[in-house]
Amino acid sequence: MSVKQQLEAMSRTDILITPCGGVGTVLTFLPVGATAIVMNYWHTTLQTSVQMERNYYWNLEYLDIQFFPVLAEDYELTTDRPRCEKGTDDPFLKGQGAFIACNVYIKNLQRLEHVVGTALQRWMVEHSLS
Repeated sequence: MSVKQQLEAMSRTDILITPCGGVGTVLTFLPVGATAIVMNYWHTTLQTSVQMERNYYWNLEYLDIQFFPVLAEDYELTTDRPRCEKGTDDPFLKGQGAFIACNVYIKNLQRLEHVVGTALQRWMVEHSLS
């Protein structure tokens, strides 16, 4: 798809699931009232799911931003590990954790289905389809 086609597709998207990070900048092209489900990442040093660019997302007031907490187990079946992991000598390891550049594989889709289902219900209510 061309860039123009991609932007046109985004402008017609009501619910978007996206990883956190730079790719999330596409949210600015969603229509008013759209829902973005942003997947957090697992911080290996803090042992918790962390939101990235929260301040950026909060400034997109015309969108409904939902955060999906990623768990350590969501990295177990990825094909890019261990080469994607930050090494112990990486100066950003403490601040970002080892998995910041790794793909996720959501093992328990019921967790994601709940977040998507809630977004769909909200969308239906807002569009008087419930």
